[in-house]
Amino acid sequence: MLASLPCPVKAVRLMRLRAGAEIKPHQDPGLALEFGEARLHLPLRSDEHLIFNVADHRVPMQCGELWYLNANMTHSVHNRSTEDRINVVIDCKSNAWLTHQVYNSANCLWV
Repeated sequence: MLASLPCPVKAVRLMRLRAGAEIKPHQDPGLALEFGEARLHLPLRSDEHLIFNVADHRVPMQCGELWYLNANMTHSVHNRSTEDRINVVIDCKSNAWLTHQVYNSANCLWV
């Protein structure tokens, strides 16, 4: 999947959020398309009890969907599930392809 992304990948990591844990509201300054960088999330294990908010809007990520999130905006996560959440998180450089995908997708980049 990573090799199929037509944008330069800077970093990739698996991120686990334990059941019941939360990530407090915060911002990652400069981590947005308009600043030349993007953060993509690919949920591998999650459920409807995970609350992921960006700018006070819930992001309904489902397993197997690739999402762009503007990390420059205030965002938070609360895992109210009994299962750990696991996401592949990809930081990449924004380019024309990625910008087109983000602005022409209803929600996620692809399923």
